[in-house]
Parts: sequence; C-alpha cells; structure tokens
Amino acid sequence: MQTDQSPFAKRIKRRIIGRTHGFFAQTAPGLEGLCQAELNGPLLGIADTRIENGGVHFTGKVHDCYAANLHLRTAGRILMRVAHLSATNFRQLSRKLKEIPWDLYLPATSLPEVRVSARQCRLHHTAAVAECFQESVADFISSAAETAGRPQDQAEPAQIFIRGEGDEFLISLDSSGALLYKRGIKTHGGRAPLRETLAAAVLILSGYDGSQFLLDPMGGSGSFALEAAMIARRVPAGWHRTFAFMQWPCFRPQRWESIRREAEQIFAPAPPVPKIWSADKDENSCRMLGQVVADFGFRETIHVHCRDFFDWDSLEISAGMGLGEDRSGSGLIVLNPPYGLRLGHEGESKKLIKAVLDKLAADFRGWRFALIAPPPNLPQKIHLKYNLYNIQHGGLWLSLLLGSVP
Repeated sequence: MQTDQSPFAKRIKRRIIGRTHGFFAQTAPGLEGLCQAELNGPLLGIADTRIENGGVHFTGKVHDCYAANLHLRTAGRILMRVAHLSATNFRQLSRKLKEIPWDLYLPATSLPEVRVSARQCRLHHTAAVAECFQESVADFISSAAETAGRPQDQAEPAQIFIRGEGDEFLISLDSSGALLYKRGIKTHGGRAPLRETLAAAVLILSGYDGSQFLLDPMGGSGSFALEAAMIARRVPAGWHRTFAFMQWPCFRPQRWESIRREAEQIFAPAPPVPKIWSADKDENSCRMLGQVVADFGFRETIHVHCRDFFDWDSLEISAGMGLGEDRSGSGLIVLNPPYGLRLGHEGESKKLIKAVLDKLAADFRGWRFALIAPPPNLPQKIHLKYNLYNIQHGGLWLSLLLGSVP
C-alpha cells in the first residue's frame, strides 16, 4: 500500500497497476452466461470476456478487478492470473516459481494458503506441489522484504490456486477472500439456505429489476428478499463486505473509495410502500430476517410476514401492497420449496411441489413465477406455461421453472 516513490512503489506501478491482467470470475455451472452479461454491462463495461469451463475469463486493469468484486451478483470468486508455466520435475518447478516477483502480489508477513489440482501431470502429488510452492515463495518474500524496504503490515493469508494439466501449471491469486455469495449482510441461515449468487441469477433470469412487486412466500433465511432489495435499491452485491485484494501490495485505497463513490451515486430511494414481501411459517426465521432488514435499512423496501404460503391468495396480497382489488398481473412470485433433507424424502417433496403448483393456478392468476426444485420432484404434468433452466446449487442439479399463471 505504498504511496511514495520508493523503488518498490515504482515496481508496483510499472508491473502491476500500469498493466493489463487476466482475471477469472468463477461461477456455478449454468451461470456463466449471466456473469458474462454482467461483466459486459454498463456497470463494469468490460468488453474482453470469454466463457470458459467454470466461469468467465476477462482482461482489465487491477481496478477493474476491484469493481468486479464489488458489482458482480452471480460470480463466486474472482482470480487474478499470475503465471502460466511448464514443469516436469520439482527442481524445474521450484526454479520457475522463484522467477515470479511474489513480493508484488502477496502480503509480506504471511505465507499463502495453496490449493492444487492436477490432471495428467507428471507432478501429480498435489501436496508436494503445494510444499514446493510455499518453500519458493517463502525464500523470495523474505529476501525481497529485507532488501526493498517493503512494509510489514499484518495480513490474512492470501489464497493461491494452482491448476496443473498435462505438465502445464496455471497459477492464480484469489482477489475475493470469502466467497462472493457472502454479501456481509446475513448473520443467520436456515436449513440448506439458498446462496445469494443463485438467488440473484433467478431474479435476473426472471427479468426482475426492482420496479415490480415481488413475493417470496417460503422465504427461509431471506436470500431472495435481500437480494431483490439490493437490486431494487441499486446497492452493489459487495457493498457491505471486504475483499482479499485490500491486502495486496498494489491496493490503492483512494481508487477503491472512488469506485465506491461512483456506485453510491446511482443508489435508488426506497419506494412509497414495500414492494418486496417475504414470508415463512417459521417464527424464528421471520424474526431473524426482520432484524437484518432493520439493521441494513430495508424496512421501507421489505415487508416480513410470518405466515404459511397456503393461507394466502393474491387478492389479499394485492390489497396489502396497495394494488387495489384487481388480482391479475400483480407481480413476480419466487419459490424455493423445501426438498431433500429439509423435508424428509422425495415423496413428500413431490406432494409439496404439486400443491404449490395447484395453489399458483388457483389463486395467482396473472402472476409470473420462478420455482426451484430437483428434477425428480417435479410432477410429470405441469399445467402452467414455463421455460426450464438447469442450475446447480451445492453440488445438486436443480430445475428452475420460469413462467406465468394464465
């Protein structure tokens, strides 16, 4: 975090800040296209992107990485590409690792945590590769810190990802820290809570932009409601959290604050009445969500109810939302019914999902809906118009049904 004109600061500016780098936004399978659209969109405006296995590669300056961490709603982690090298033995690997200027990338006082994967490599022993890496980096950092007058700030260990394939090794530095679905808002969770990155993806695919009414009648820990509120109020996904790049030697707090000020200028005011309703029949879930809503200034955006979905109809909801007595075309309803361990067994989940679909057909005419469920739990015949998407959550492939109730 140098601001002077020391030799180290000049190297940082020339080798890191002044150059274009490769980055990789990791996503859950099925979300790559949405993440690429976010990178290309007006908030980030990054044109050089391509979808790869497991995410989206993009190029940019270091400050583009800052902004991507702040704004991306569907990415799980952002890696900075550091080096691509070939090695067929450990002596060769160690020599090439020592050629990388690690003092420009890593905090001076802590060895990084190393995660290694290897496929069809002669150096297939991942623990040995990690040990070789840490020995090389330790020697480099200690000598560089002594000779360059580098600051010795305490820092959390950085994370390095090494992927080996066919004796080629791609080395990347984690810029995010905690996974990006951790927005820094929720301190509570439910049973198998929906990750915020997936909730955001569902909302984006549904066409939600904050202008329409949204009902989450099986809210649980509130992932849908909180994510919708951030979209509606134009609050960046990472507004309330910190990131690993804030400990990088090249980090410039002034540039980071400038990026945040630009984001803050497009914040939207709260609507006259809450346009997001979240409900659950579990009183504890409602109480904890209500506390989060209050703590983060969403009381005028989210209305929390403690009520069973099957006790409601759209006429009552429309009246409560101030829409009058016209019960048709009222908004978007998002549903993540319990399944698997949250319910007991597949048969019970099938019955519940059929009951949910019947309830939609009977009482929510004109509403658009988004329903998440494992494919085996869906009825064979669904008498509603919908489009089907395949998404993954926690290693489980799920079906996302997006449609409308005639």
